[in-house]
Amino acid sequence: MNTRNKPDLHCGHRPDVRRNTITQTKNILINENMNLHEYYRTHKDAINASIMEIACDLAVGRLLSTHDTPFETFVEADDPDDPDSGTHYKEEFQKEYDTYYDEEYARVAKLMRFDHCQDDGVAASSEDTNV
Repeated sequence: MNTRNKPDLHCGHRPDVRRNTITQTKNILINENMNLHEYYRTHKDAINASIMEIACDLAVGRLLSTHDTPFETFVEADDPDDPDSGTHYKEEFQKEYDTYYDEEYARVAKLMRFDHCQDDGVAASSEDTNV
């Protein structure tokens, strides 16, 4: 089961999540009572959202680097008659983006020893991230 809720296109910065996570991390570090398992357990969704955002940005970067073309090359309007309808990846780029996203999510999660499927959010080993 994929619990990452992968975004289709826009990574969208979540300043509320980042600001709250940073503030909470700072408070824990100030108190010098950091317990990784407890921190991951209580902030699992915010950590996952941050990893998803990073993976999205890295996947877009890989698309741009691989094809050496502007971002607009990869997307098209949801409704060509409505400029506010949003955008999505063109069919020929969606699978490539998904592959890059999955690889980058796995890489970042592995570096952090994070596993969203675990109750406490901590991977059993650096190789075990359930992605």
